[in-house]
Amino acid sequence: MTTIVENATAPGTEGTEGGEEDMTASTAHSTDPFTSATSTENPFDNDTARENARRTSAEEHRRRHTFYSVADLAAQTTAPKARTVAEGIERANMRRQVKHAPTLFLTAEYLVKAYVPADELPALTPIDDARVAELRIEEAAQREAAQRAARSRALQIEAERNARGLEMPERVNLAEYVPPPVRWIIEGMFRQDSNLGLFAERKAGKSTAVRDIVRSLLDGSDVFGRFPVTFDPADEVVLIDSEMPVDLLHEQYTDAGVTGLDRLHLYSIRGRERTFDVRSPEVRERWAQLIPAGSVIVFDCLYAVLAALGVRENDDTVSEVTGGLRALVAESGARGAIMVHHLGKDPERGARGHSSIEGFADVLAHIRLTGPIYDQNTERVLTLRGRCPDLPESTLVLGSDHRLTLEDREEKRERKKAERRATQDEVDEQKVIGILRAHPGLTVRDLLAHRGDLPEKRAQHALSRLQERGLIENHGTKAKGAFHVAAEAGTDPFATPATVAEPPA
Repeated sequence: MTTIVENATAPGTEGTEGGEEDMTASTAHSTDPFTSATSTENPFDNDTARENARRTSAEEHRRRHTFYSVADLAAQTTAPKARTVAEGIERANMRRQVKHAPTLFLTAEYLVKAYVPADELPALTPIDDARVAELRIEEAAQREAAQRAARSRALQIEAERNARGLEMPERVNLAEYVPPPVRWIIEGMFRQDSNLGLFAERKAGKSTAVRDIVRSLLDGSDVFGRFPVTFDPADEVVLIDSEMPVDLLHEQYTDAGVTGLDRLHLYSIRGRERTFDVRSPEVRERWAQLIPAGSVIVFDCLYAVLAALGVRENDDTVSEVTGGLRALVAESGARGAIMVHHLGKDPERGARGHSSIEGFADVLAHIRLTGPIYDQNTERVLTLRGRCPDLPESTLVLGSDHRLTLEDREEKRERKKAERRATQDEVDEQKVIGILRAHPGLTVRDLLAHRGDLPEKRAQHALSRLQERGLIENHGTKAKGAFHVAAEAGTDPFATPATVAEPPA
């Protein structure tokens, strides 16, 4: 049975007007921010929310800027979880890679993230900014120390590896050793399997000396006209030059008439001095391939290479360069080396720079000046010292044939003195003969009275020499002479009588 209800309406729509009013009112008074498009209120923007946010920010700042020493945390007993975290960091420090610094301090925030309970934090003692700065320096120092230790160990490993490949020398029993005959390259100057150091003052002629030595090695002539060469004519000379351009070297060697240039291996490193960094085994190996076995190496000069390598002459590292040159001689199988360098401002003190420069050489050849460079009377004096017969001071003389010869300075002094004395004696004798030609028959006393500015002793000696040679005759007695010019004197060389002053009345 169906019941019909009249005037029925849908739920919530009882009467059209009333329903609309209810819906409008409901919408206008809605406070749901997710359903109302017109709401501008923030339910979280209130005093409580703002206070909570401020507290949270302050707490985070405190945690980030509160620092603890890892060592202190690992040693304390009041916060076990924090201690466990610190002990783990210390173990990680021990296992860390060398390139990383250790962790010596941490923040409260780190502990919170590591699940350290909040109630443990008040029991921990924080460190101040000064201690934080100290620990930062300590971290960096430990990292650098570890890296240095690693480098040191790497060098040790390399040295041990190299040592295993060394061929050790055999023991020499000096009681039974019989030395071989001395073998010279330049006799009395340069032994085989040794090194010669040629050190000269500025503009003292070291390039000329080098050219003369190279010439003698090539043509077999005596070095400086005094030292015989025993260099095998089949062997070669290697000239490593940093001083002059190639065209100037060619001009000087050809103008000087140097022969055998086909046996001269010239390597110009002028402007490329770093190519001769003999401290490097790899560089020495490349040079050793260029140097014929049995040759003589001439290196001119050391200073330019040191400057290019940034090595100061007085620095200990100079020994690495000179030691490298010595190693190159051995590794290339050369018979020896001649190294050229400058003398110091005080030539008496030897080569300029570190003592290892002269220590490289078995024989020291010094060329020094006796005066200003451009004074024609200035001499170039050579001395030799070391494992050779000492050479007295000798003057290097450049002849018209472009060759240098040696003259003993003492002998030269005596010769010059004798020449000056002979010239003076000749002048004195001319004066005496001139007096007697003007005043024949003078006694010795009268002769001395006419001598003018001629010293008395020199006048008497001149008279004695002229008598011995028969150029003056005594026509008087021994007690009272009367001296005349002999006919044998003729008119030569005293044709013009000397002008003499009349004796005082």
